[in-house]
Amino acid sequence: MSSYSEGQTHQLVDAMERAGFTTKHITALGQSSELLELVRFVLDGVAMIVPITRPIVTQPPLDFL
Repeated sequence: MSSYSEGQTHQLVDAMERAGFTTKHITALGQSSELLELVRFVLDGVAMIVPITRPIVTQPPLDFL
């Protein structure tokens, strides 16, 4: 039995729908304890999500051969 209230569950589901989560996303979250742990780390301020950036190459690499 869950320790969460029905209202909390509805609040979470409603927020996920607004954020564009699909049933596949929900299934993936439910099946991955590692992924949920990462989400909790972000919410607890232990980790942060940063965008992936690709380096901008302004000149060709040096050829040392």
